Amino acid sequence: MNKIVNLRTSIPLFMQVFFAAFFSFSSVYADSKVGGEHYNLDYFTATQNPQTKHLLDLVEAHHLDEDVWTNLRAGDFEPALASVLYTLRRFPNHPTALQLIGSIARLTNNQSIALFHYKKALSLFPQYAFTHAQYGKYLVELGKVNEGIAELKEAIKMDPKLAAAYAWLAKAYYKSGQSQLGRQADEQAKALGYKDSTVMEAHKNKLNW
Repeated sequence: MNKIVNLRTSIPLFMQVFFAAFFSFSSVYADSKVGGEHYNLDYFTATQNPQTKHLLDLVEAHHLDEDVWTNLRAGDFEPALASVLYTLRRFPNHPTALQLIGSIARLTNNQSIALFHYKKALSLFPQYAFTHAQYGKYLVELGKVNEGIAELKEAIKMDPKLAAAYAWLAKAYYKSGQSQLGRQADEQAKALGYKDSTVMEAHKNKLNW
């Protein structure tokens, strides 16, 4: 990527403090009021309510659209970050938004913002194995391999058939030099039919990451 921007210098400190305080306050609640209506913030149950599903569709159409990927490819991270933060405000455990904020955090050397939102998602909705697995994968990518392995193992404990967790655990074991455990996890992922078909993976070639 040719253009790397450090958001800690491009965003004034008082604004960073404001955003942190705002999101810390809002993380207390598991629903949100939009246009006078209360909406469930849980991505994984959003389709159970027509109004919440409509909100999710609108958020994804306008804040996780092709413009986000275009901005990322161009190294224009601030508008991409704004869209991702809006998505996470409405749906804190949105898988694609969590992946994106992790990638933006790495590219801008501002890991704390992604860690904050992963922890917020897990504090609000600790029951989803996939969010634990995503967080574990992100920790491994940060170099916090042991912490990441623990989180991935927790995800597998919660959902023994979560193929992605085994695949990401395999990579973590390989990274830590535990090749035998890596092969075992890799075989389990393949046995469960693992295919890396995440939105982020689909766009990696475009982004040249």
